[in-house]
Amino acid sequence: MSKDNSDLMRYTEMAMKGLTFDADTEQGFKLMTDAFLTCYEEALNKGYDQVTAIQTATMILSTIFHQD
Repeated sequence: MSKDNSDLMRYTEMAMKGLTFDADTEQGFKLMTDAFLTCYEEALNKGYDQVTAIQTATMILSTIFHQD
């Protein structure tokens, strides 16, 4: 087995175990990070301190992505 094929097989096994991110997962993390930073920066702009801004952004994201 060639090195490239061996690397591909190892990557595929890791992906199947959830140890690597596929494109959809990576895009999801980027979306959540952007949403968090937007909420965080808005809270800072409204005059909240850093700790409160983090808590506010976390609560907003938790509410947005909460599933019943």
